[in-house]
Amino acid sequence: MTTYLTASEAIGVLPDASSDTLFVIGFPTRAADPITPAVLAFPSADITTLHTPAMGKHVHDQLPAGSNADLLIVVVGNGQDNQQPLPHRAAIAALETALRPAGHTVVGCYWTPHTQPGAILRDYREPHRISAILPTTTPLDLTPPLRIVADAALPWGLPFTERGESIPTRLGRFARAVLPLLVRCDDHTHHLVELAIDEAGRGEFPDDENGFAITCALRDNALYGPRLLPPFDLDLRRVEQLWMALYRGNADRKIRAKLAALISASALRRRARHFAAYALAHAAGAPGGDALSVLLQQRIAGAALDRKLERLAARIAASDS
Repeated sequence: MTTYLTASEAIGVLPDASSDTLFVIGFPTRAADPITPAVLAFPSADITTLHTPAMGKHVHDQLPAGSNADLLIVVVGNGQDNQQPLPHRAAIAALETALRPAGHTVVGCYWTPHTQPGAILRDYREPHRISAILPTTTPLDLTPPLRIVADAALPWGLPFTERGESIPTRLGRFARAVLPLLVRCDDHTHHLVELAIDEAGRGEFPDDENGFAITCALRDNALYGPRLLPPFDLDLRRVEQLWMALYRGNADRKIRAKLAALISASALRRRARHFAAYALAHAAGAPGGDALSVLLQQRIAGAALDRKLERLAARIAASDS
């Protein structure tokens, strides 16, 4: 007989963390799976250096071989200011995207200051939805199979979906009018874009104002071109989540095409050719889009691909905006 748990009940079994910690709870969905829920803990300090594939492998290795599982991702810690965005959004979105092909479904993503009854519970997919962890009146039955009653149907964090972050769209009229005037092709603008990419690589998204400023800055090919060669010292999957968030939140077709091209180039750089082709289909008219299409068709890899991307980036950066 299948046991159905709410997200609140499942989170209530986690220990309180002394420092911000990302927990992944894996629930077997078949009676044949002999294990009780698997719980993995990633301290906040580790998330900034642990790349998405490594996190995904840790999760996958703790689940029954060949088995699908329902997963809850929960960040526990008092370091979160309720007025600020929820932490590690890019890292969580990238992890969800990486786990889906293996057959695992992330049914909910939550933040809470602690796991005791009465604690506030925030939903990453609907940040304005606030609930609380409820006390349980009877001991929970954690014998497989288990199913979580949560938001499994919502594909938050997946590419080119309507849900997820929409960073620029929440700006007020004043910010929309002023920020484009502040964005220039100078050292400050380059620093702004580099900082956003670095934050995304560590698992964070920029705030709305910076997100909007970045999309404005990408109008200039001197900033857009070099982004086609994403640095390997960052987590490219998380950087792609930044581009996806800006893509979903922007109404300008030219900027959306550039963002899709950036996603395609990054995916090509990490050898995810099918995803690169999918993203490129949304990049019609973007500078360098045709060249990226040729690189996909030629199936160039390794150092040769990096050299061609470097030349393409330099050529675009030297062109008129």
